[in-house]
Amino acid sequence: MTKGTRIKHGFKRAFMLLFGQDVDTFTSTMLLNIDQLQKKLDKDDFQEDGFHGLLLGVYNQFQKFIDLQFTLDYDSQMTDKYFVEYTRIKVKHFRDTLLQHMGNVKKSVAERTCHQRYRTELEVHDDSSRSRNDTDADDADIRPIYNEEPMAEYPEQRQVKSPMLD
Repeated sequence: MTKGTRIKHGFKRAFMLLFGQDVDTFTSTMLLNIDQLQKKLDKDDFQEDGFHGLLLGVYNQFQKFIDLQFTLDYDSQMTDKYFVEYTRIKVKHFRDTLLQHMGNVKKSVAERTCHQRYRTELEVHDDSSRSRNDTDADDADIRPIYNEEPMAEYPEQRQVKSPMLD
């Protein structure tokens, strides 16, 4: 067996131990979850509750990995070794980065929800003030003014043709 093949097989075993499922199943599930999250984010009527449910699904997919206790036994050392050889990232660093990204996503969703609530409040306020102004405009006493004299036309106000302007 060549070194590359050994590393790939070692990584597959390591991945199964770390995540509790094979790489292909994990990847297809992850892509489906990400696709659903993206669709949820793209909707105009974004609902934080629905998004958190989807995010919880992603979190659960990583749950075994997130809860992983680092031990110094032979299996853990081999798992870490194959994971690093294949990904160039230590398991602990990958885990910490994953948790950081998940935290950033939650923070971003909270900010978007806050922004959307603020925008909705502004729209409601704008609608209510607009309807109030419409009512006030209906009650207003509007009279046309006809008592003004039309302005006289003076020669200096006439437009003069000039060959320079043509």
